[in-house]
Amino acid sequence: MSPNLQNLRSSIPLLKKTNLVYLDSACSSLKPAPVIEAIVDYYQNFPACANRSIHSLGLKVTKEVEIARKNIANFIGAKQNEIIFTKNTTDSINLVAHSLDFKPNDIILTNDKEHNSNFLPWQNHKIAQHKIISTKNGHINIPELEQILKTHKIKLLSISLTSHLDGITIEASKIIKLAHKYNTLVLLDSAQTLLHKKINVKSLGADFLAFSSQKIMGPTGLGVLFVKDIKTLTPTNFGGGVVNDDQTIINGPSAFEAGTQNYASLIGFSRAIDAINKIPKEEIETNLKELSTHLLQNLKTIKDLIIINESPKPTSIISFYIKNKNSESIAIKLDIKYNIAVRSGHFCTHYYFKQNKINSALRISLAPYNNKKDIEKLIKALTKICL
Repeated sequence: MSPNLQNLRSSIPLLKKTNLVYLDSACSSLKPAPVIEAIVDYYQNFPACANRSIHSLGLKVTKEVEIARKNIANFIGAKQNEIIFTKNTTDSINLVAHSLDFKPNDIILTNDKEHNSNFLPWQNHKIAQHKIISTKNGHINIPELEQILKTHKIKLLSISLTSHLDGITIEASKIIKLAHKYNTLVLLDSAQTLLHKKINVKSLGADFLAFSSQKIMGPTGLGVLFVKDIKTLTPTNFGGGVVNDDQTIINGPSAFEAGTQNYASLIGFSRAIDAINKIPKEEIETNLKELSTHLLQNLKTIKDLIIINESPKPTSIISFYIKNKNSESIAIKLDIKYNIAVRSGHFCTHYYFKQNKINSALRISLAPYNNKKDIEKLIKALTKICL
């Protein structure tokens, strides 16, 4: 672990005061002290509204929110007027589902291992139809995808950039270019990508990109939606902050941000991005590669352990189950006896588990603040539990 990553680990209060091994960052990441301090600072010292009150507290929070919007936009290579603040990734995807102009014959295409947040909004869409492309060993078959795009009226391809099930990252630029060839818009669920990889939305070419703060060392209650052309969406939620004095709906992101925003989380997330930006991407990628490789090699030594969609490339997420063992029971033992936090169950991917006849599984998700000792403690505990 590099000095920069060690400094990051040392800045997380929970890891300083306990011997916790936290391997559930795909659900929610741990928060560095500057993030927590920024949230407390807002509530203690300027708990006012942005873009409304003109007193000093109001002006202070307005300035901080403007800084946050710029910081978040820069983080993904976007412009400030291309960023809409939401409640979470789920909310961002639902915003597209309700605000994009769908016709009765339009089709939304997803794959079989999407999170329910990128599955149920389309399955239950009141206008468009939902179609599913099956993956093989966790990967989308590109020729099969092109055939579907060529023969069906696909309005939107909505897929994860990095899967929350197996950590596999798609060939985004290639898939987006292919979709655009057939006039299909593309939404990327990037919730599991941005803690580990630097991306640029302009280079990717996606029409929409959704993610949330809590998975990138930021606070809960804040999501982000990048929109390449905001005119493709029509506001559906109305209230304070979305109109001019004459009650005409304003243009830009604010038209989709009705009501009082989550200012504390915006400010806190901006600090989380500052923390990530201090670490060279090469150090984050090297650490992930070393930990993922070490984890995979050792998991394979455990009898009857089946890895779901094993990838030849290092991934931040590895899911598995052990034959004739209850995944939830293992997770409980890891927690109570060894103070190791992992995810168990279906990971909000019920369709995939049902189709592949998997009862439940365990998921290990890594973060830049994890180290080799975390992996060794996990393997030692799993080995004892599975004897």
